[in-house]
Amino acid sequence: AFVTSVITMLCIPGAILGGWVSDTLKTRKWVIVVGYVAFAISAIFLFTWTETWQLYIAVGVCGLFGPFATTNVFASSLDIMGPKNNGMGMAIIAFMQNIGSFIGGIALGYMQVAMGWGTASYVLFFPLIIIAILCTIFAKRLR
Repeated sequence: AFVTSVITMLCIPGAILGGWVSDTLKTRKWVIVVGYVAFAISAIFLFTWTETWQLYIAVGVCGLFGPFATTNVFASSLDIMGPKNNGMGMAIIAFMQNIGSFIGGIALGYMQVAMGWGTASYVLFFPLIIIAILCTIFAKRLR
């Protein structure tokens, strides 16, 4: 239980650091991409670690650099939707985040029976993270 809590504890300074980096560099797009790449790198070890050190590297990278994406995705709502529709943008982000968790949990439950949880996690995660990276890079209204 402690190891899974480490990610959450590291997200606190990671979110602050992600916001600070975004403000310093004056870009959300590339900070989000860095966060997504950090998720992808940590996922290499996160689903099929064989040594304890691999687990801690994955937890550390995911906890400290993953919030670069999440913090700036929520902050980018204003950039993309504008001040008038910012509330709707935040609602869309929250809805999509939760529907993704709902559908992903169900899909993983069915897929893990046939593939095992590590392989099923890879099959679900990596295509989606690649799509997220590409969508972020090609988003025209995101600075």
